[in-house]
Order: sequence, then structure tokens, then C-alpha cells
Amino acid sequence: GYIGGSIATKLLARGDEVIGLARSDKAAAALKKRRIEPLAGDINAYTPFIDIAKRVDAVINAVGIRQEQSTAPDTAATAPGAAA
Repeated sequence: GYIGGSIATKLLARGDEVIGLARSDKAAAALKKRRIEPLAGDINAYTPFIDIAKRVDAVINAVGIRQEQSTAPDTAATAPGAAA
């Protein structure tokens, strides 16, 4: 993504090794092209992250979770948990 990619670029530029989450083979290939070690997985599966966290100096979570919002007139401007 935009934020994680920018962080990875800076880390690689200073000589750090970077591991990135890849949710598909295509994403893994793109990471490899950038010299980023792909970690195959899903952000909702914690086990791979626990294993990786044991072998790195730092973990940066730059994942954004999108929620679909209704476009119905009575709910379009209401944030989750807010009073209507």
C-alpha cells in the first residue's frame, strides 16, 4: 500500500531488510521485485505474525481496514457507533 510502501522504501534505502505481507502470488512477486521478503498471509490470521515478530527488530502495522458503508439516505452520514 501507499504508506507501507513508502516506509519500506525508506528502510531499504538505509540498508534494512524488509518483510511485507502478501495476500496473493501477484503481490508476493511485486514485493520480491522491490527486494522485500514476502510473508504470505491474511491480516486476520495472527500465527504468521507471531512467528515473524520473533525474528525481527521491529514491526510496523500500516494496514488499513475498509468497511463498506451504506449509501441509503438515512445512514449515509452516520458513522458506526454514532447516534443517528
